[in-house]
Amino acid sequence: DLVFSVALEDTVYVTRLTVSNVVLSVADVFSITGDLSVEYSNDRLTIGVANGELFVGTGSPDSPTASGFLLSNVSLGIIVFGDGTYAALASGTAEVVGIQDFELSGTLTFRINATTQAAVNDLISETIAVAGSDVVLTFTADETSDGTNDFISLEGSNLELVIADTFTVKGAVGFNLLSDGTFETVANITEASMSLGDFKVGLADASMVLLIQSDQTLALGI
Repeated sequence: DLVFSVALEDTVYVTRLTVSNVVLSVADVFSITGDLSVEYSNDRLTIGVANGELFVGTGSPDSPTASGFLLSNVSLGIIVFGDGTYAALASGTAEVVGIQDFELSGTLTFRINATTQAAVNDLISETIAVAGSDVVLTFTADETSDGTNDFISLEGSNLELVIADTFTVKGAVGFNLLSDGTFETVANITEASMSLGDFKVGLADASMVLLIQSDQTLALGI
């Protein structure tokens, strides 16, 4: 659920609200810190966050047991519909938190749709102004909640992954957080190399699946 708590002595009707350095947590799926603006119209809230940090994973990003991805310099847009469901998109520079032998550099885009709205109207397409730029939320009819599981996507293009200081991958990468806390990583590789001492092997135009287990062990298939 998406929850805001504001204490007011008198009844106040607000159509637009801007707050700095806010911490926002959404349904234990992600949390973000940044400068927040909220606008209400047509029975929906639109929320923009600028200069943010967003964490996607398990645990709190400050916890020693946290595992996931931290995005910095984030711009985020959220739509909250009248029935309380929501859709959000954020992008930022990514780094790995709490996953051993795994490094990542590049920009990741996080998308979540917790509503069936797109299934009804064919798609969600909304532009939210965030700190002088636009965040465009677009979800097709296939990218919706089924009422139990929300649609969640974490992906990037032109990313570089380094695994155990041995295997380097460049290409388009998507991450799925499974119910047991495992991250499933699927990559379309444009360039890859593996080094063992003086021995080096290169790959191109390949596919990769990497499982990052909750106990930090890795399983790799190419």
